[in-house]
Amino acid sequence: MPPPPSARDRSRVANSSPLKAAEDAVHGNASALRRYEAQAQASSHGRRSLRDVVAGDIMSHPVQSLPTDASVASARALFRLRKFRYVPVVSHEDIPVGMLTDRDTFIHATRDYGVVGDIMRGDVITATPETSLRDLLRVMVHAQLGALPITDDQRRLIGIVTTSD
Repeated sequence: MPPPPSARDRSRVANSSPLKAAEDAVHGNASALRRYEAQAQASSHGRRSLRDVVAGDIMSHPVQSLPTDASVASARALFRLRKFRYVPVVSHEDIPVGMLTDRDTFIHATRDYGVVGDIMRGDVITATPETSLRDLLRVMVHAQLGALPITDDQRRLIGIVTTSD
């Protein structure tokens, strides 16, 4: 049998309860009731179904990318500094031409003299901001991808969606 909750635990639970504000209002704290009602209205007003979520809603932007002629050493430094796991590789027109992972730079650790274009994965799959969350997940699971670059109508890179998103 677990020990009974301490007074500190009871107050923590009471203070985190959404009913706490309503209880305070009943006991004469009208401002607490106004805050509670405002929070309830705001949360129900902005509520959306997961079916309505699209890539543009969850993508990270602006995106850090690398040109194909960037050095492997600079890519490794970027991964260490920014704690990224995936970076899109882009052409001079900012069109994704490949993906680079932190693993790619680790595997080629002795290759500091090379360029990113030599070690990137060239079969890049992209999505648009209008792509549904369901379709994003389907593609990422089927193709075993950890990230998908998001592109605009001209195929230019505008964002990225990762598994952590």
